[in-house]
Order: sequence, then C-alpha cells, then structure tokens
Amino acid sequence: IEIVFVKEGNTVLTIDKQEYEVKANSLSIVFPNQVHKYIDNLNTVTGYMLHLPMDYLKIGCMLPETPLITNLSQTALDILSNLQNCDIDSEILLKELLAEISPQLNLTKNNCSELSTTQMILKYCFENYKEALTLDQLSKELSINKFYISHIFNSKLKIGFTDYLSLLRVEEAKKLLCSTDISITNISYDVG
Repeated sequence: IEIVFVKEGNTVLTIDKQEYEVKANSLSIVFPNQVHKYIDNLNTVTGYMLHLPMDYLKIGCMLPETPLITNLSQTALDILSNLQNCDIDSEILLKELLAEISPQLNLTKNNCSELSTTQMILKYCFENYKEALTLDQLSKELSINKFYISHIFNSKLKIGFTDYLSLLRVEEAKKLLCSTDISITNISYDVG
C-alpha cells in the first residue's frame, strides 16, 4: 500500500487514466497492482510517501472508490506529523493512521485477475528490460496473447510497450550516471 501525504503544494495522481489532484494537507492511497504516476512539474510539493505491507489492511480484491482523502481529521494529521519523529514506534502509528482513514476509503470489489496480470507483465518487464525483450518474447514467457499485453500497456499505462521499455532503460541509465563512474557507452550496454 502506498500512501502519499502532501504537506504543501499539490500534485496530480493518475491511476488507470483517471487524474486526481492531491492538495495540501490531504493524502492519496494506492493499492498494489494499480498502475499509477505522480506529476509535479513545478517541484513545489513537500510531503512524504509511506509504503506499507498489504497485510496492514485485510481487503482482498477491494479498492477505494477514490484514492484521495481530503478531509483529514486532526488525529490523522497529528499521526502523520508524529511519523517524522524517529523516537516513536512507527508501526503503531501506521496502524493508527490506517484505522483513522479506513472509514473514508469506501472500498468496492475489483477484478483481481486483471490486476494480477498487469502486475505480472510489469514485473517481468522490470526484471528483464536489460535484455533484448520483445512483445512476442513477453507473450511466450507469460503465456498471454501479445495483443492483450499491448492493450494493457496502451489502456492502463497510456504508453506503448517499446516506449515503456525505453523509459525503464533511461531511468536506470540516469541512476547509473549519477551514482557511478561508469562510462556512458558502458551504461548504454548495461541497460539494454
């Protein structure tokens, strides 16, 4: 479970083609298998992101009607503030936060098989993007029709398969350029 608390500024969260504006003193919650991204073009957002194990909430294939919680109680804001204090047991605070915001989630049933298929495709791509990965190879390895894979990329990610692989490779190259002394030529070979 990913929780993003925006303390100041605002950002745009996109989940499955739906855009949500996350404003100051509100949070977003994204569950595993939800393809999503945050956009902050002006770099004006301050806040923090929390990643929690799925077993913190026993929800099965349920997802919130909306990922936004805008009317945070003072209790929730206090808990979020205390999470920055290293002297306090964060696990207890996280459970208190989930208990506080759970009534606002309005969970609804979702199609688990579609979510797990998307996650399986993305996981395989992430683990193998350094190789000469093709849509045909991905289809063969996962036993999923290549046209369905292409549909998932275009409808859920709003990006084509080859563009997604290029994005993974560029992001890895940026990390290596910033954190190592490896030459650009070697990095380009290393990331595929």
